[in-house]
Amino acid sequence: MSGKKKSNAKKRANAPRMNEAQREQARLARKHADYKNRWLGIGFGIGGAALLGFALYGFVTADAVRSGDLHKSIPAQSDHCQVTSAMLSYYLREHADSYLAYAAETPGAPVFDTEKPLRAQMYNEAEGTTWYEFLMETTMNTVQETLRNCEAAYRAGYELPEDVQQQIAKDAAETDLTKYQAGVTEEDVESVMTLQMTSRLYMEEAKSEIAVTEEEVQAEAKADPKTYELFSMLIYSFSWDENDAAGEQAARKHAEELAACKTPEAFTDYVRQYMEQEEQLPAETAAQRLNGMHMTAGYSSYNEDTQKWLETAKPYDTFTLDGSQARYMEVIMLETEPALDTSDCVDLRIIYLTESTQGSMDAAKTLAANIQQACKDSGGTPESFAKLAQQYSESSTTAANGGLVEGYSRIRTTYGTETTEWAFSADRKQGDMFLCERETAVIIAYYEGKNDRCGWENQIYAALLRQKNDALLSGVSSLSVVKDLKAVELADI
Repeated sequence: MSGKKKSNAKKRANAPRMNEAQREQARLARKHADYKNRWLGIGFGIGGAALLGFALYGFVTADAVRSGDLHKSIPAQSDHCQVTSAMLSYYLREHADSYLAYAAETPGAPVFDTEKPLRAQMYNEAEGTTWYEFLMETTMNTVQETLRNCEAAYRAGYELPEDVQQQIAKDAAETDLTKYQAGVTEEDVESVMTLQMTSRLYMEEAKSEIAVTEEEVQAEAKADPKTYELFSMLIYSFSWDENDAAGEQAARKHAEELAACKTPEAFTDYVRQYMEQEEQLPAETAAQRLNGMHMTAGYSSYNEDTQKWLETAKPYDTFTLDGSQARYMEVIMLETEPALDTSDCVDLRIIYLTESTQGSMDAAKTLAANIQQACKDSGGTPESFAKLAQQYSESSTTAANGGLVEGYSRIRTTYGTETTEWAFSADRKQGDMFLCERETAVIIAYYEGKNDRCGWENQIYAALLRQKNDALLSGVSSLSVVKDLKAVELADI
C-alpha cells in the first residue's frame, strides 16, 4: 500500500464487513459496470470508431408518442442542433443491437432475450435496473455529448466532406425501416447519420490539430522540473484487523524493525522472512509481493508527509507512514534521489485482467492465454491486439485506445518489474507478448516498438498534450444541451 492510497485504505478499513451474499452481489455489480464501460468505450467513445456509428436519441413527451407522431417533440437540443423523438426510436434499436454485437464477442457479458420486452427483463438485480432503463440511460448520456460535439462543429464552421454526405444518403436509403417503430422515416435516419458523423469526424479533426512542439517540452522542463522528477522506492505495509490490539502492536514492531534497515538488500530480506515465517505465504505469492515492493513515481503520487520527507531524504533513508486509522503501518526506503528520467522508452499495449472481475485467478490466467492465442491467430498485429484490448482489458486509462501505453520508460514499474525487463530485452521485436502475473491480476503486454523520446521528454509531452486535449473537451462540454425529462413510453423492442 503506497502513501497516496492512505485515504482509500482508510475507507476500506472502516467499511462494514460484508457477508458472502453481499460480496457476491458487489462482485456482480462490478462486473456489470465493467462490461458497460468496455462496451461504451468500444462502441460509443467520443471521437473513436463506433461499433455501429455514433448515435443521437433522447426522452420524448408521452403525448407526442401516443398521438403517433414522433416528429412533434424535441427531446434534446443545443442552440443549432436537435434530436426528434423519431431519432430516439431509431437509435434505441441501434443501441440495443450494438450491445448485442458486443456481447456476442465478450464471454460472460450479460444479454437480454430479444423475444421479450426490455422492461420485463432485469439488467442488474442488485440495483433493480431493467434492460430498458439501462439502454435508455446510456444512450441519453451519449446524446448529450454528441449534441455538444455537433454544436462545437457548427460554431467552428465545420462541414462534412461531400463524399461522406453522399455515403450517408446512400446508407439511409438502403436502411430497412421495418425493424424500427412505425413513423421513423428515411429522412430521420439520414438526419441521425449526419449528426453522428459530424460529431465523430469533427472531434477527430479537432484533436488531430492539437500539437506539442519540442520547444514547448524543453520550456516546460526548465520552468517546472520538480513536477516531472521521479524516484524509486521500496514500500511495504503491515496491517491488522479491527479491535486486534496484539496485531497492531506486532505490526508497529515489524515496521520499526524494517525502518531500521540500512540497505535495499536488508529491507528485502526482512520482508521475505516476514512473509515466510509470519504470514507463511506460498513461494509464488511471496515472490510477486517482493517484486511489487519496487515503485517508481513522482511527488504527486504521495501524500504531504511523504513529499516533505522526500525533499531532504537521501538514498536508503527510510520513512514510516502511520496509517493506524486505517489499520496499517507503511515503511518506505528511498532507492534513488528525485531526478528527471533520462532512460530509454518503448511503446507497449496492455490488457489488464483482475481476479475480482473474472471470478478467480485461474479464470483470469485462462482468459489471458486465450487472448494471446486469439491475437496470434489474427496475425499478431498491433491492430489485432488493440481490438482485443478494447474488448477485454479492465484498464480504465488504456482500454479505449487499444491498450496503448506510449513512452514506457525503462525505470517504470507500473506493470511489474518483470514486464520492464522483458520490454527492454535486446532481442525484443514488434508482436512479442508477455504475461505478467500479479497477486490479484494478470497483465498481457504487447511490444509495439521503440520510442525515440527519453523518459522525461515523454512525460512532459504527454502532460502538455493532455492539457490541450482537456482544454478542447472542457470547451465542448461547457456547451448547453436542453433535455426534455418528462415521462416517456416508447414502443419496446
